[in-house]
Amino acid sequence: MNRNIKYIFLILLVQQFSSAATVIEETCELNREMGKQCGSMLDYFRQMKEEFQESVAKDKIIKDLREKLVQQEVNEALIKQLRSQIDYQKKIDSLTESNEKCKAELESKTMKLDSLDAELKELNSILTTKNKKIARMNISKKNSELQLTDQKNKILDTENNLKLCETEVEKLSKLESQVDLKKQTIIDRITTESNFSEECKNDLVDKSNKLDACEVQLSKLNSSLIEKDETISRNNEKIGSLMDSRKTVEWQLEGKQKELLIKKNDNRLCQEENDILNRTLRNNIPSNCTSFGGNYGIHKINVPGLGFFDVLCDSWLVIQQRIFGGEENFNRDWATYREGFGSMTSEFFLGLEKIHRMTSSRRHELYVHLVAKDGSIYIARYDDFKISDEDSGYVLNLGKWNSHDPITLSYHEGMKFTTFDRDNDMRDFNCASLTKYGWWHKACSFCNHNGMESNLICGVHIKEFKMLIRPI
Repeated sequence: MNRNIKYIFLILLVQQFSSAATVIEETCELNREMGKQCGSMLDYFRQMKEEFQESVAKDKIIKDLREKLVQQEVNEALIKQLRSQIDYQKKIDSLTESNEKCKAELESKTMKLDSLDAELKELNSILTTKNKKIARMNISKKNSELQLTDQKNKILDTENNLKLCETEVEKLSKLESQVDLKKQTIIDRITTESNFSEECKNDLVDKSNKLDACEVQLSKLNSSLIEKDETISRNNEKIGSLMDSRKTVEWQLEGKQKELLIKKNDNRLCQEENDILNRTLRNNIPSNCTSFGGNYGIHKINVPGLGFFDVLCDSWLVIQQRIFGGEENFNRDWATYREGFGSMTSEFFLGLEKIHRMTSSRRHELYVHLVAKDGSIYIARYDDFKISDEDSGYVLNLGKWNSHDPITLSYHEGMKFTTFDRDNDMRDFNCASLTKYGWWHKACSFCNHNGMESNLICGVHIKEFKMLIRPI
């Protein structure tokens, strides 16, 4: 500010001196006697003017230097910002690497968890089998107990019969004593009662035989009872061993369940870390190629509804690339065109579902780039490119185009996508089966867009064919 005031003061002073010099010159002309004095004054004023001009030049140089200094500071700020972005990218790469490690660890733990589940299912099946065996043993035990009860009842009946036999024997003994006591009387009457004596003897023999049979039957029942007791004892031992093995299996099952809970907790923690990393990456990774500028190559983007996937960026996002002479087969089924196929280092198709998700979220521009074998380049741009969802058949919409249409893409606008296993064209036959490639066929195609038989597209021998998009 002070410098400007000085400049103004000097300018005014010079103007005054200039006017004074004019007056002095006129005076000098009138008064030639003072010519020497006038000449010295003019020289002084000329010197003052030259110093003023030098000062103005120096101020201009200072101003230029200040502008260069400001530009240098701006450049340093940009360099600092770029370094911070590079550091941020390195952090993202490290987070991505740790995310991949966590995913690998999660997969290994999931595999271990599956193996533990399989072991648990096997143990459950073993336990179920043993429970069935125990149930069968219990049923057989109950049947044995019922048989034993029947045998005991039979033994009681036999004992009752034996008692009856003993009663009969006592009666016979008494009868014998009476016979002895009355032997003499009987002898006297033996002739008259001989028939009765024979019947008594026969009856006594029969009773003795019955008694022997009862004793044999009682002996058999006792041996059968002993065998049943031994069988019950063996069954009880088996039941005890089965119960012990069941407890062992239950302990093993409890241990496996604890390990399973620990693994599930570890998986939950790892999944939470993975979710945090995914949210961090989702917030930092762009959804298109514009954030990468002119950095050509394969980059990872994040599209809502699809997550992370790789794309080829060439300033714009490449959705299809054909390099004629390549070996990629574009005669694919509907599912393959929906998911995408090929290699981004040569020939590929990004995938209908990915293209639909990107173009439905915001407006996109389509850029078609063809390079002929003779070096000629053909381009076309469409200002509202998008395709509908799968239920609608991925219908093609282009908007307006601002140049010629080298691949007659506008002819196919409004058409659904057609593959050899999904016929959506206007012909009675399947155009994709005829042309051997999937496309938005209308009444088949004027041009050989994705065919393998020839590199001729719309009458031009093509070396390279790209379709690229970017958001508007």
